[in-house]
Amino acid sequence: MSDLSMGSFRGVPFRVETEEAKGGRRAVVHVYPQRDKVTVEDMGMAPRRLAVTALIGGKLWAETQAARDKLLAALEAGGSADLVLPGWPTMQVAVEGEVSCSSDHQQRGLYRISFAVVRDDGLSSPTATVSTRQATLGAADMLDSASADDFASRFSVASVPDFVAAGALSDLGLGLDDIAGAVGGSLLSGGVDALSAVRGNLSGLISTPLSLASGILALFRLFGGFGDGQGGRTGGSLGGLGILAGRVTSPLDVPVVTASRRRQSTNRTAINDLIQRGALAQTGRVIAETDWSSRGDAREVRVAWANRVDAAQAATDDPAVFAALTDLRIAGVRDISTRTNDSSGLVTVTPPEPIPAAVLAYDRYDDADREGDILARNGVAHPLFIPPVPLTLRSR
Repeated sequence: MSDLSMGSFRGVPFRVETEEAKGGRRAVVHVYPQRDKVTVEDMGMAPRRLAVTALIGGKLWAETQAARDKLLAALEAGGSADLVLPGWPTMQVAVEGEVSCSSDHQQRGLYRISFAVVRDDGLSSPTATVSTRQATLGAADMLDSASADDFASRFSVASVPDFVAAGALSDLGLGLDDIAGAVGGSLLSGGVDALSAVRGNLSGLISTPLSLASGILALFRLFGGFGDGQGGRTGGSLGGLGILAGRVTSPLDVPVVTASRRRQSTNRTAINDLIQRGALAQTGRVIAETDWSSRGDAREVRVAWANRVDAAQAATDDPAVFAALTDLRIAGVRDISTRTNDSSGLVTVTPPEPIPAAVLAYDRYDDADREGDILARNGVAHPLFIPPVPLTLRSR
């Protein structure tokens, strides 16, 4: 037996007496009545099967029995494992069917174990990935919905004196002015008409608070980016949306001691909260739609926006709004972090000498117009002078 080659299964060694492999293709033969021809449909590769006869033996009877039991235990264990046979590459296989163990009493101390295995190629399944962009957009929509419901539960001009309704119209007009000023020159197509339509319908909309809230929140989708600012002011990295997200309304200039004045004050606060939350939701959408060219800019936006959301969470006592703000904050921060931390496709390049950005872009990409990406990604101040320092560039 010593002249037989060695094999193993699950790391348990044995001598290989015989092995037989079967494979091929799976084919379905289609035959038809009154036709002399057949068609064959290839269904793919047939499973690779091997039949193995292993020998277990030794000089000591106790050692032989222990080796036999160890191999049988390995063959009876569940799952796939490595099979090593002479002349074959190591394969992942699973035992198929029964295992037989026989011994010849004339050859005391020798066991013959026969088993069949089938190669396990593993199951290849699609890997699901979560779109952080879509999660952020969905969370922004949920905040809009919760904000509109909260506004509808707090704002009312029903059965109140005329000065309460007039005050609400004035506060709404100021709010629309702030939105128009914050969006500035980044107003998308159709934005002027949409703003005018809401402003012209305020008298009718105030009697249906939910429709009023929906109309105001829809205006934030007219922002092209973060907005330009307002009256010379800027919202820092968040632009005009940052101004609206931090908007603070002034208290009434009269004592709030009557039910009518309390209603007027509540309406004013509800309007301000609606504008703040609409700006936060739209900021989340802009974040999701932005392809960040600078990690520094992305981090600055992430911190500023998260701080605004934190402040809005602290100011609300509505559970649905609080939950929506929390979900949006988590989704937006995760989106920025995921997409800016993904360094795939980026390389570090050090120019040998000072070089204009357009020349570097042409040398690397055959496209001088890509100088803007180089400048933005590396914070280079002068496009005609890129110093010979390590730069982060796209690989292609």
